[in-house]
Amino acid sequence: MSEKEYDIIVVGAGNGGLAAALTAADLGKSVLVIDRNIVPGGCATSFRRGRFEFEPSLHEFAAVGTDENPGGCLRWFKKLGININWIIPKDAFRAITINGDDIYDVTMPTGIQEFTDAIEKECPGSRKSLEKLWKINKNIREAGQYFGSGKMNPLVVVLKYRDFMRASAHTIKEVLDDIGMPRKAQSIVSSYWPYLGNSVEEMDCMLYMCMFDSYINEMPAIPRFRSHELSCAMEKALTDRGGEIWYNTEVTSLIYEDGKVNGVRVGDRDIRCKHVICNAFPENVYAKMLPPEAVPERAWKLVNARKHGMKFFTIYLGLNKSAEEIGFKDYTIVINEDSDPIKQAEYMSDIKKSPVFINCMNCAIPDASPEGTSMLYITSFWDADVDIGMNVENYQAWKSEIADMLIKRCEDVLHVDIKNNIEEIEICTPATFARYMGTPNGTPYGYQIKLWDSPTVRSMSSRGERFIPGLSFVGAHQEIGDGYSSTYAQGRNAAQNLIKEWDK
Repeated sequence: MSEKEYDIIVVGAGNGGLAAALTAADLGKSVLVIDRNIVPGGCATSFRRGRFEFEPSLHEFAAVGTDENPGGCLRWFKKLGININWIIPKDAFRAITINGDDIYDVTMPTGIQEFTDAIEKECPGSRKSLEKLWKINKNIREAGQYFGSGKMNPLVVVLKYRDFMRASAHTIKEVLDDIGMPRKAQSIVSSYWPYLGNSVEEMDCMLYMCMFDSYINEMPAIPRFRSHELSCAMEKALTDRGGEIWYNTEVTSLIYEDGKVNGVRVGDRDIRCKHVICNAFPENVYAKMLPPEAVPERAWKLVNARKHGMKFFTIYLGLNKSAEEIGFKDYTIVINEDSDPIKQAEYMSDIKKSPVFINCMNCAIPDASPEGTSMLYITSFWDADVDIGMNVENYQAWKSEIADMLIKRCEDVLHVDIKNNIEEIEICTPATFARYMGTPNGTPYGYQIKLWDSPTVRSMSSRGERFIPGLSFVGAHQEIGDGYSSTYAQGRNAAQNLIKEWDK
């Protein structure tokens, strides 16, 4: 470790931290990344159990697309010379509801026309409302391109991007009702809502439509060698540009002098820089890494006003039969107890009925595991405030009981035998995620997105939220919210905006 002063020190090599560091290094700045883990990426990694290599967090990567129709992330990777072995699943998702007014089991394709035809077949009379939705999506996408060009004429935004403005000010439910979409079609279209961590009654439609468009229009993808492939490729791109990464190293505090942050403390060593970018929750940094006088009251008021994202309970399964032998044909399966998206969100407080996502890796990548085997991930989404009944004394028995319940629930709905074909199993609870990521309640997400705190609102006030000179944040808790493509974009934006200010 060489002693020198850096332009930027990034604390945490998660998605946002890596993107910020790589962007700054690409712009010619000296960059140091410090992470307490021994590999890059945070949750963007992989782990082995027996003969299986599991993916901890990435279900699908939005905003990838194809070489002919590249999404924003693919264009960014190509610009940096990063080549990833992308695999595109053949369908978007299979959605199943077992109660409610509109019970269904549908497999939805990617592609606007294909998706529209499938909805119309399942729910006749939906086509006109879907066409209105795609028109809104198109306006939102064009508005994003306009903002990305660095232009910001309020008159142009109001006159040309009216659908973007309206979708930013109304919930998913309000917009789908307004365009006359039938209830059953609304339920299917809303299937992705757990990916953003808030209900269709509380989350702004613009954010959801951006994600929905990136999945259906641009098409999602999966790295051939898990998300660890992404992190390693970004690490190499960073070091090729002169950036440094220190692993197995923990930043104990930030150096705060003369009213600003100008470095980090690692053990008994001070490492100086012009600016620190933290890939960590602001309240963790405020409480543990800064003196009390450094944090203004309004910073605490803001983080206390926000609600943390949902909790996860994930089971990683290595099965001793192939996906075909067990009966899996779909990469992504969504199971909901009720067809009403509002009730689906209410069930996040009931761990026996909460939404469940199932991913069978071999349905997208047939040789993801040894021949004759398959890998399955079962994820249950829980509200951040729900009392899950977990404590130190009953922890092992509790997590085994929840895992058994979830596996049986999937078996009953899908009519497959999972339990008798388990070769390897790893059960990750909110406590597991909290230990590894250091996030409040173990949430893999950031703060819940609500109308008063939407990405549009956050983006307009982001500069004013840099409460402490010399310090900024990246990660799922920032402007655009959670997700791989979102955190990459936030990392890029943080570094670009900072360097633009320096250049001025």
